[in-house]
Amino acid sequence: MSIKVDLKFFLFIILFFLSGQSQAYLVLYLFAAIHEMGHVAMGILLGLKLESFNIMPMGFSITFKPSKKRWITEFLVSIAGPFTNFFIAIFFSFIKFSRNNGMIIYANLILGAFNMLPMLPLDGGRAFTAILKKYYKISVAEDISHNASNIIIILLTIVAIVGTFYLKNISILCITTYLWFITLRENKRYHIKQRVKKIIEKY
Repeated sequence: MSIKVDLKFFLFIILFFLSGQSQAYLVLYLFAAIHEMGHVAMGILLGLKLESFNIMPMGFSITFKPSKKRWITEFLVSIAGPFTNFFIAIFFSFIKFSRNNGMIIYANLILGAFNMLPMLPLDGGRAFTAILKKYYKISVAEDISHNASNIIIILLTIVAIVGTFYLKNISILCITTYLWFITLRENKRYHIKQRVKKIIEKY
């Protein structure tokens, strides 16, 4: 298994430190790690094997070795992370662990909801794609997910601009910028895959 660190991770630490929100960022990052362990546990439970583990600005990213997994396997692995966060939020809403209970609940609700956005490469986008694969051909499912992701990122950008203006919170802009980065990277992968597909069909 390979382990990689995205250098933008250190840039985000500096930005959140300068904005006085380093504690919130570290709390989010801690539960992002637990979130990822939810994916790992579900994947192993379903017989998948880990291939890589990446440390990124807004959390972690894991990939499993290629396998002929059914749509339900892909769906369950995708939602395992967010539902881990939702479970933690519910648990701490009933159990008074410390005076930071509110922050723990808030952090996990934010992480869970954020990752359930139906846009690639977030968990919600992968789960959405998995469901589409049940009803459509893989290529059609990927096309729908690709278009939906681009529409959602544009809508989120509008909300982020308004939110940053009214709340004076630079972290909203940082998160949106990062979402644009991963969306554009996902778009690049999609277009490369489409070109390869056309070449194969041609010959």
